[in-house]
Formats: sequence, structure tokens, C-alpha cells
Amino acid sequence: MTGWPPEGGRVVGIAVAAPGEVELVDADAVPSARGGRVRVEQDPALGADEVAGATVCTLISPGTELAGAYRPVGPHAPYPWIPGYAAVFRVDALGSQVEGIAVGDLVFSQGSHRSRQREAASAVWRLPDGLDPFTAVFARLMAVPLAALSTAEGLVGAEVGVSGLGPIGHLAAAIAAHSGARVTAWDPREDRRTQAPASVTVLEGPPEPGPRAQYGTTHGFDLVLECSGHDGAALAAVRAVRSGERSCWSAPPGPAGLRPRLTTCSPRCSTAT
Repeated sequence: MTGWPPEGGRVVGIAVAAPGEVELVDADAVPSARGGRVRVEQDPALGADEVAGATVCTLISPGTELAGAYRPVGPHAPYPWIPGYAAVFRVDALGSQVEGIAVGDLVFSQGSHRSRQREAASAVWRLPDGLDPFTAVFARLMAVPLAALSTAEGLVGAEVGVSGLGPIGHLAAAIAAHSGARVTAWDPREDRRTQAPASVTVLEGPPEPGPRAQYGTTHGFDLVLECSGHDGAALAAVRAVRSGERSCWSAPPGPAGLRPRLTTCSPRCSTAT
């Protein structure tokens, strides 16, 4: 196929209609998470540099969507709207100038929860052969802790703490461990602790301030990633981090000009600044 729209002409999306309410809607009638209305219906002609196809799966964000839209605790964009920023779809339509992508390819995009996707070819990534789409779609969540970890210098051998073992914290611990860091993670929920990577030291709560040889370090962590989104956990993470100049979000200056550092990966602050 090289044309648009698909047979039948209808693209549906999953919209948050109100706090705690979702419904299936025509995708061209509701604003999308990426701004404006879903453009696939507004402009039937497929652009020369675009690809399109049927959605295989999308990812529900635990922070942006569940905590921020479905059960918001503060102001939010007007309802209804179609959330979503991670999708895998199978290409069945190509623009005339698209290269490196073929009909039938599975590709990842930052698309929303709708039955079909349409993107510039430069904004999609072809899945490696054998990679399960339901695994590949988690690449978007991996980008959250990876953005913070990429600011740290020399992860090999570093002492890294991870506060919270939800989806973001689990990925943060796994990425840090695979990067050569010695990782300690903590979460009060047993079901989350039991799913942590085997190479990660897991605790029920944050280490106590002060020397902690039993946790693998006697001077505090080189880097702590707060991934739970709870204010109390963030304060505990500040107390667990070693004084230094290591991460990208600063706590207030400590005694004698020491500056403990904390990198946040919580739903409230999902990118390091």
C-alpha cells in the first residue's frame, strides 16, 4: 500500500474523557497527547517522507497517564484527550521517498493510543528481528532513567541508589547495573522487590544516614535516582547520597558548603534537568 486513509477510513483512539473515565472515540475528533488533533484524518494524503500502519501495541505510562491524567492530583489539560507516547506498529503504507523501511516492518514510534499510526520515517525505529513488540514498547520508559544516568561520569564501579521499584525504578536499577555500577534499590512493596534484577541489592527501606558498610559503601551513594514520586522518599534519597558534584538536580547546600546531589526520575519530574 502507498495510500491513505486505510480501508474503512476510521481510526479510533482511547481517550481519557474525565478523571477516572476512558472511552473509545474517533481519533480525529479528540486532541492527542502530542498536541493538536490526530493529523492522520485531517490530511488524507500520505506525505512522501511518511510511514503508516496498524497499531500492534501501545504503552500506558504509570506517571504521565495514570497519575497525571486518569487520576490527576492537580490541574490538567481539558478533557477529553488521547494520551500515549509509545507505540509499535506494522507498516503497510509508505511515502514515495521513504528508504530503509519496507511494508511489513515493525517499527517503534512515540505514537498515542489509537488503532493506526502515521509518522515521519525519521521519527520511527525499525525493530530488530526477533524482538517482541510488547517488549520493544518499553524503550520509551527506559529513556527516563537513561536521561539521568547519562549525566553521571564513570558509572563503572560507582555506588548507585534507586528509590522506588515501580516500572521506572526497575529499569533504572537494571540499566545502572548493566552499566557496571553497584546498585542498591529500595521499595516497601515485596512484590516489587522480588522482581528486581538479581545483580541489585534490594532493601525494604532507604539506608540510614551515616557509614553503611553493610550496603556496599561507607560514604553514601555516588548517585541516587528517586523514582517513586513521593516527597518523603525524595528526602530520604537526599540523606542517602554522598556529598559531591555528581548529578543533575541539586538539593539545598549542606553544612560547610557541601552540596548533596539528587537525580529525580519520578512521575513528577521524569527528565533530568
